[in-house]
Amino acid sequence: MRIRTIILAALVVALMALTACGTKDKTEEASKVILEGNGAEFFKVSEDNFVIEDVIGLLVTVKVEKVQAIEGETEWLLTLKDAEGNVVEGAENIAINDFGKQNVVNMLQGELNVPAELKFNIEVDDEAANVIKEKAVQAVVTVNVAQAEVVEEDEVLPEEDAKKTEAKPVAKPTPPAQKPVEPDRPQKPAPTVPSSDIDGKLTQYENAVDKYMRAKDSAKPGDPKAVARIEKEKSAAVSIGNELAAKMSEMSSAQKTKYNNLKAKLN
Repeated sequence: MRIRTIILAALVVALMALTACGTKDKTEEASKVILEGNGAEFFKVSEDNFVIEDVIGLLVTVKVEKVQAIEGETEWLLTLKDAEGNVVEGAENIAINDFGKQNVVNMLQGELNVPAELKFNIEVDDEAANVIKEKAVQAVVTVNVAQAEVVEEDEVLPEEDAKKTEAKPVAKPTPPAQKPVEPDRPQKPAPTVPSSDIDGKLTQYENAVDKYMRAKDSAKPGDPKAVARIEKEKSAAVSIGNELAAKMSEMSSAQKTKYNNLKAKLN
């Protein structure tokens, strides 16, 4: 009877130990998305999950949001890891695609705590894509911010040294002789960008925006190829729009109006 009691007590202790281990494993389950890099403190993960789609190889989507105001350019990289924490082959330091870059720009210019989709394209064949999808259990997103240069203040001299410095006269350099300007020769105006060049770029921008709108309107829900085409056409339009944005000061009023109307279609 005593032996049976001891055996039952041992079984109860073993069951309690197994239950505690199971609870500990669930509590310490690793996060599926991790942010790192010198800019990680300015952002947080919106959803502890990532999506992998079969679009031009693989398309990986991660959602993050800004939690602090930030200045400077950001660089985003993605690395996928397996269950043992090892880097999945072919999925290391993947740069964010153009569509994701535009989402980052909107996030940085927008309000705090608004989720944004970061998108990364992994260009691999079907066999490698299947391996990556099978092994990847964790997404590590690295965000680095370009730090502004610190401007050092001029060294302050002690009072005695300052007096010594002031006591020594400094010879003024003789200014170089200047050639007289001939009054009859007109000065050449600064070169400007011909208006026709901007008109041509606006036409390219309009065509790119139209292609994006057609791809968007004709897309069928759930069609990965349609999603890829939409992203491709929008990326092309955004690229041309960025070139035009740099020439805003050289545009006429009509050209600015046309540019702003086309840009509004992409938002």
